Amino acid sequence: MSCVYGSGESDSRFIYSALGIYSLLNADFNQLNVDNIVKYLLNCQKYDGGFGLRPHLESHGAATFLAVASFTFLGK
Repeated sequence: MSCVYGSGESDSRFIYSALGIYSLLNADFNQLNVDNIVKYLLNCQKYDGGFGLRPHLESHGAATFLAVASFTFLGK
């Protein structure tokens, strides 16, 4: 997911933002491809249990918060 269609900038910040908006609007999460979102976030998990903003990036607290909060929005 990216901030602007076709831009090269994409990471879990935008997933968290989109899920937060969906939640505020009481939108149906079933309209999203939840399996792909979960798969992407799990690919961001590192050997230490934390999460990076994207796959192959180092884990840190903010990215871990975004991933855990995203899983919470999705009920996973």
